[in-house]
Amino acid sequence: MRIAVKAANLIDGTGAPPVRDAAVVIGDGTIAAVGQARALQREVKETDEVIDLGERTLLPGLVDAHTH
Repeated sequence: MRIAVKAANLIDGTGAPPVRDAAVVIGDGTIAAVGQARALQREVKETDEVIDLGERTLLPGLVDAHTH
């Protein structure tokens, strides 16, 4: 199953301005698509789980490398 996570903002780590009305599509344990939710509508299938995080900000690909 794939998951689409939607949020108000997305920071992609490139230094570009935040993407507004953003979404990340995750499939098979990897990020399949990133961008504005409207632009990714064709990527999201009816069987995908959609999680709406409201006014939060997404940071796709951020890894917590400091674990004990």
